[in-house]
Amino acid sequence: MGLFDGFRAGGSGIDRLDEEYATLEAYTSCWLTRRWEKQQEILKLRRASSSDREKYFTNIEERRSQATKEQNDNWAWQTKTYKKGEDPIDEWKKRRAS
Repeated sequence: MGLFDGFRAGGSGIDRLDEEYATLEAYTSCWLTRRWEKQQEILKLRRASSSDREKYFTNIEERRSQATKEQNDNWAWQTKTYKKGEDPIDEWKKRRAS
């Protein structure tokens, strides 16, 4: 008897195929709907006036700068120069607790 002769993988899953297909079909349908909506937003933006496009890009820049600020605030303690007697692990524990 070989090493893997007694190994069973749990079946082929044929009995669950209909359920999985229904779930996959629902997921695919939802995914396609979201993609179509996103495409419509892009087309609307392309047809928009230059002032609307400018508002859109201004909004994006504001979100990016806000995200960058938040990331820098959250990780600044790692690049901080600590004084004698200070330990970065204390700062890490404090942030972990909050």
